[in-house]
Amino acid sequence: MMPRLRFLPALATLALLGACAAPSAPDYYTLVPQAGAAVEPLAGRPRAALVDIAPVTVPAQVDMPQLVVRTGQGEVTPLNGARWVGPLADEIRAALAARVSARLGLPAVQGLRPDAGSQALRVQVEVQRFDSGPGPEAALDAVWRVRAAAPGTPSAPVCHSRLRAPAVGGTAELVDAHQRNLAALGDAIAAAALAADAGRPACPY
Repeated sequence: MMPRLRFLPALATLALLGACAAPSAPDYYTLVPQAGAAVEPLAGRPRAALVDIAPVTVPAQVDMPQLVVRTGQGEVTPLNGARWVGPLADEIRAALAARVSARLGLPAVQGLRPDAGSQALRVQVEVQRFDSGPGPEAALDAVWRVRAAAPGTPSAPVCHSRLRAPAVGGTAELVDAHQRNLAALGDAIAAAALAADAGRPACPY
């Protein structure tokens, strides 16, 4: 028995070291704004009954659970300790839905498909750049379009938004910068939705 007991402290030490070396649980982040955040509605209410946000496309380079940071020319690093709480495309879609809904005073649907006769404003978004860095900056480039459901409405133009927000600090500040970019994109979409609903589709800038 004594030879076995002699190894118990060593085994306990190894177990403790193994526990200390185990990777810590990652932090999870969302792009969806906090519920109840004050958002000023746009002047004028659309005739449409709701906003239909189509699935968003994102670049394959950042379409992963981890936040992806640019560390140099052509070099990116996934942050294994910082992850999105859901797929990036779904996070962007939900954030835009929340912003556009608040600005227009209309419900926004994502998975529920309106029937063909419903008065819905239909939004399509293609994210072409979603960069974290290099440097303390979050970058968002997107092309998008808003279509009104009313018959005889002029064709909707394809709009382009190029947004940048400073992100000085850590990961939380970087996510906040991405949220600000998406809020600005949501504002542009809401403004275009009002114009499309009035029969004058145009890009806001």
